[in-house]
Amino acid sequence: MKRNRKFLVGRFLNLPIISILLTSLVIAPMVLNAPFAMARTNNYSSSSQVASKSGSVLSPWHFGGTTSTSTTPTSVTSTSAPVTSTVASIALLSSSYTVATKGTSQFYINPKDQNGNILSGTGVAATFTSSNTSVATVGATSGLVTGVSAGTSVITATLVSGTIKLSDTATVTVSGVATIPTVPTTPTVPTTPTTPTVPTTPTTPTVPIIPTTPTVPVSSSIQWGAYVGDGSTAVADFDTLVGKKTEMIDDFEDFTAPFPTQLSSTVGSQGKTLVVFWEPSTGLSSISNGSLDSEIKSFAAGAKSYGYPVILVPFDEMNLNETAWGAGVNGNTPAIFISAWDRIHDAFTSAGATNVKFAIDYNNVSIPSGTTNNYAAYYPGANYVDIVGIDGYNFGSPWQTFDQVFGSAYTEASQFNKPIYLMAMASAEGTQKAAWIDSLGTLSTNYPNVKGWTWFNDNKEQDWLVNSDAAALTAFKSILPQ
Repeated sequence: MKRNRKFLVGRFLNLPIISILLTSLVIAPMVLNAPFAMARTNNYSSSSQVASKSGSVLSPWHFGGTTSTSTTPTSVTSTSAPVTSTVASIALLSSSYTVATKGTSQFYINPKDQNGNILSGTGVAATFTSSNTSVATVGATSGLVTGVSAGTSVITATLVSGTIKLSDTATVTVSGVATIPTVPTTPTVPTTPTTPTVPTTPTTPTVPIIPTTPTVPVSSSIQWGAYVGDGSTAVADFDTLVGKKTEMIDDFEDFTAPFPTQLSSTVGSQGKTLVVFWEPSTGLSSISNGSLDSEIKSFAAGAKSYGYPVILVPFDEMNLNETAWGAGVNGNTPAIFISAWDRIHDAFTSAGATNVKFAIDYNNVSIPSGTTNNYAAYYPGANYVDIVGIDGYNFGSPWQTFDQVFGSAYTEASQFNKPIYLMAMASAEGTQKAAWIDSLGTLSTNYPNVKGWTWFNDNKEQDWLVNSDAAALTAFKSILPQ
């Protein structure tokens, strides 16, 4: 299988130590060596600083937003370079957020110099406050906002040192409906239990239908699979490792490549669905204007010839500004995206490739944020989409739970009333990795619209492998269909 840009998802932090270089022009410098008050929601980067799975590193300063300036700048210097940068302002990622009751949203800040440029280097310590804690609370240093009840609240991020004070604000609107209940209000198991130990009706409204142990197997109605890397034995080796046969296998192809019909022997003929992430090296206008029609028709013919089930994922994570087809890059817009998508879909229909389903695949967080770059802006319509996908990763610094990675994204994706697949996901290594994996065993209850998922099983910018430690592998095996 060809590995292409997909694993340019590298979105992890470089955290060198901040030191202070005093100059004769600075009379009251701030010491900015505290941990950055930003909890990373994984899987994104700025257009100017793109990391790759091959090992290049992003600076943590890469979030856009409105800016609140100070007339007295603060001087900071990274120990990794003898250049002094001036922090003149800080900015939140967005000026407005929407959070469900009991849902969460991660707030971020970045520092900018007097010219509005985002500064690179180690993060600064800021504090967060909520104007109305009965509506929304916020972690004082983490910036994690939790919806409490319907209404609005203003979140303020503040950086203070001596007489210098930098701040920015954002409005949070909390909806009155919880999107991921902690206890199901109705039974989610079949009316006829598969085992005599699972009641069809809860005895009390506060008792969960499913066991609370982490070994509940995924419902057999949920497809599962993995990216397993290249090599003629990679698929079989992974199946042996986890003790089950994968149902889906990920593959990544460039627009100029032929359809990978050679995978029929290891994927299609083995009863597995092939998930093809199809990624161009040019902007989307080259597709919408017909310049690549011959390549598209050839790929569609190859897919039909392949004959086995295929999930096609064109332009994955298009709501990020980090790829040739990403938001705002090469003149890309949601309108051009939809035009390009429609052109591809129509070509596959004309080719008679009825074995192919189309999945639109969003990153869990849109960068930049806003109504012009949200999930709905890119949606081509119900007749052109079979599956809605979400990509999300726990990069581990800081640690994010499964719900923190996927909770808000799941809510946004559910608006389309289509099956949701977690198209690419994984967790970094850590003492809580097994518990993170255990969350997959409760999808049918906590994320009932999720009908499939694939695990990115590779050791790249983080150790995403399911066998990164013995506990993680045991947990992974326990949540697979029995």
